[in-house]
Amino acid sequence: MEHRERSLREKPTAAARRASPAAHEALIRARCRATLTESGALDRITEVLDFELLDSPDRPSYRPKTIKWGNKVFLLNQELRCRVSAEDSLWVVEYKPLGIRACGSSQEDAVAEFNEEFAMLWDEYRHAPDSSLTRDAIALKRRLTDLVREVSVE
Repeated sequence: MEHRERSLREKPTAAARRASPAAHEALIRARCRATLTESGALDRITEVLDFELLDSPDRPSYRPKTIKWGNKVFLLNQELRCRVSAEDSLWVVEYKPLGIRACGSSQEDAVAEFNEEFAMLWDEYRHAPDSSLTRDAIALKRRLTDLVREVSVE
């Protein structure tokens, strides 16, 4: 940790800047020293003590090809590229094409909630007759059936 703190405060050399990969934005959780206004609002960050990478475009955190919930195992035709982020004190796993947004107090809890919501969507829509569904629900059912190759029960 001491090396990491020191390296964040020191300016990189020109050679180090040339050797490092291209910079990109990423979501991080940081422990910092900061000055606050009289009202308690953040004025400025004076020192970064430590940080944790939560999500970045080149490092998705949850990319399942198989989803397991309860006694069901869903084998998918393609890997899902879920967005994982931290909001307030919760972890969030999101897959917009299916409208799934799952939260948990840890990343593992959010993934478990995601898997449960996926299984619930499957159970709700897979065998529902199209005549009982709205146009959006029929589209969601088709996305699910196109995505799932096989469901097995353990």
